[in-house]
Amino acid sequence: MSFFYFKDRLLLHDNQRFFLPMYITLNHLKEYKGLTLAHKSKRKKTLKDLIINLFESTDEFNKIKEFSEYQTSVFLSHKHDEGEVLEKSILLLQSLDVRVYIDWLDEQMPLTTSRETAELIKVKIKECSKFIFLATSEAVESKWCNWELGFGDSIKYPNSIAVMPIASDEGNWKGYEYLDIYPIVKLDENKNYCVEFKNKQIDLASWLLQ
Repeated sequence: MSFFYFKDRLLLHDNQRFFLPMYITLNHLKEYKGLTLAHKSKRKKTLKDLIINLFESTDEFNKIKEFSEYQTSVFLSHKHDEGEVLEKSILLLQSLDVRVYIDWLDEQMPLTTSRETAELIKVKIKECSKFIFLATSEAVESKWCNWELGFGDSIKYPNSIAVMPIASDEGNWKGYEYLDIYPIVKLDENKNYCVEFKNKQIDLASWLLQ
């Protein structure tokens, strides 16, 4: 299986060139003006500490908003060790009044990965309104992420599933060809977040509420 290689708005494949909207980089996520909270830490914390504190600071662990009280909910499929990308993506979605589900923060999850883990993930994907695959280069290679994407496809495609490619700071991103069949979260020509599918675009906030 071959890769697509992307740079800014240029797609190169089999010596053909196509122009596309820009892919999101970590710097874009950091600069997003809709974020009202800057997550800072004076001491080194584990990734789990950082994400838990993030949820506490935005929700007060939410005095606590019930899952159903949010406008919508998202199962965020991601590579577990990519902390900064995950943190900024959660902030982006929370700024749009989205309840973000992170599997390894769920106390119902078994301590050791097992069949029960997979079954519970399937339940949570069904419960959430939307499914977004946070597609970094490493996540694209993850067997778990691809399994989650496949299950999400079976019940969410095409209106409630999207791939969110995270490019390098140079604008490069590589992904397998099959990812191109999904709606893509990217930046429009004005660098606003949107979802594109079959040459049509809708702003991310509106897509989340569909």
